[in-house]
Amino acid sequence: MPVYSYILIVITSFIFFLLIWFLKNDSRRLIVGTLSNALICILAIDILTVGASVPNVAGIVSVMILMAIVMILLLAITILPGMITNNLLVYKRESHNLANSLMFLLALAFIIYAFAYQPAVVKAPKLIQSILTIVPISIAYLFVAFANFLTASMLYYFKPIKYDQDVLIVLGSGLINGDKVGRLLTNRILAAIKFSDKQLHLTGRRPLIIFSGGQGNNESLSEGLAMQKWAQNNGYDTSETLIETQSRNTYQNLLFSSQLMPSQVQHVLIVSNTYHIFRAVMLARYFGFEYQGLGGKTPLYFIPNALVREFVAVLVMNRKRHAITLGTINLFVIIFLIFY
Repeated sequence: MPVYSYILIVITSFIFFLLIWFLKNDSRRLIVGTLSNALICILAIDILTVGASVPNVAGIVSVMILMAIVMILLLAITILPGMITNNLLVYKRESHNLANSLMFLLALAFIIYAFAYQPAVVKAPKLIQSILTIVPISIAYLFVAFANFLTASMLYYFKPIKYDQDVLIVLGSGLINGDKVGRLLTNRILAAIKFSDKQLHLTGRRPLIIFSGGQGNNESLSEGLAMQKWAQNNGYDTSETLIETQSRNTYQNLLFSSQLMPSQVQHVLIVSNTYHIFRAVMLARYFGFEYQGLGGKTPLYFIPNALVREFVAVLVMNRKRHAITLGTINLFVIIFLIFY
């Protein structure tokens, strides 16, 4: 094999062992997604470079490349109709607000970029074209960042959960018509109850459950109290539960709930929906307990829009780092294009 093949193997091995270390020691970091995607890309390059030099394998590699091109083309053709259709379904079954309109907004942005922005840039002077490369570079950067976030979230979802929890924190979400527990919130409560019952069966010890959620502007009671009442009305003994009623966001859910915990608590399980868990456990690193996350069932139609919303929230959490990184990349590219 050529020398560069050995170099690729060394790089692949290094990324692989680094990824294993993070998965074992702290899988709540975005670097897990970055390393995983980097490993996939490096492995693809390994296969292409090594396979192309082996006669019996070269044909298989060519077929794989062709299949990848076809998949990319199919994705490009179906992504816009898919985004619009998904958002129509969300509107049909959920509330009509900005948070549930992200697929529409993304589709609109893609249309404007393809049919208005690009034709205008082609006709602009070279200096303007160089400066306007900020837009496609930023789109590419956000796409890579979203892919890393998505991969990290998926890997965390499959992490085994230990049945040694002292406290379960059930995160609240908006009440239907201001006083009713909706389907998404119901699934969070059910996931917590199911876990509590199973831990009691396995260990003889039932964890304390904290239902966490304040009262929104259009709600007649706090989300924490609404969840506790739902659990009680559906047969759960709420004598081993507490409610937290001041929080307005995920960070406050964890902060105010941690203030209610007994002093001897060591293991805490955050219960939410699948799309929300990764960001919740990322925030939990600031509170010192050994946190894990458990996701309740989420309807498939709701996941795409919710994942985009979670990604935006994670971007805001790390806004300084992303601004510096993206600004540096854009600056170097603009300078290169101006003087090239």
